[in-house]
Order: sequence, then C-alpha cells, then structure tokens
Amino acid sequence: MHVDDVVARLDEGLARLGRFLNREDLGTELNAEAVRLSDALQERQTYLADCRRRVEVVLGRITDRRQREAALTEQVRQLLQSGDQGSAWQAALELDRISRELAAERAELTHLQAACLGCQAQIARLERELAAVQSRLYPDY
Repeated sequence: MHVDDVVARLDEGLARLGRFLNREDLGTELNAEAVRLSDALQERQTYLADCRRRVEVVLGRITDRRQREAALTEQVRQLLQSGDQGSAWQAALELDRISRELAAERAELTHLQAACLGCQAQIARLERELAAVQSRLYPDY
C-alpha cells in the first residue's frame, strides 16, 4: 500500500465522518426548530382561545345594549306622546350614551374578529411549517 492510497482512504473516512456529524447537527437543528414551532403554535392557540372568549363577552354586551337601546327608544316615544318633555329629554340623553357605547362595542368586536382571523392564519402557517420540519425529522412516518 502506498502513501497515496493511505492518504486517499483517510481522506474518504474523514469525509464520511463529516457527513455523519453534519447529519446529527441537522437533526439537532431540526429538533430545536420543531420545539420552537410547537411553542409558538401553543402560544397562538392560547391567544386565539382568549380572543374568542373576548369576542363572546363583547357580543353579550352588544346584545344587552341593543335591548336597552330598543327599550329607551320606546320610552322616549311614549314620554313624548304623554307630553313629559323633561323625562323624554333625560331618556334621550341616556339613549345617546347607549348608542355611543354600542358603536364603541361594535368597533371593538370588529377589531377582535380581525385579530382572531389573523391568529388563525398564523396557526395554519405554523402548523404547515411544523409538519414540514417533522417530515424532515421523521421521513419514514
């Protein structure tokens, strides 16, 4: 065996070792990425659940205010018909306040619904990314 043959075999062995070590580094990196994506996915799912609860609360307040608005509208009409201008004025002021609150609640609802939709899109993206990483980590599954 010549020195050139020994050097060639040694070089080939080192190349195989390098490929093997890089494979494990890739696995470590992919595991870390899978953990990062799983954590991000869990955080987004928690946020989405909270966002949905807040939407339900706001919807409840909107329902309550709409009922109060309808009752006050009828009360103002009846007070005006009965000639009680002072009470009608007070009820109309209350109706105006309720209407402003209702507008604010509707704006909050729009904002929350948009946040939920954005969060759902982020969850879908994270799920796709995690699936891609997992398929690289576990190609036989």
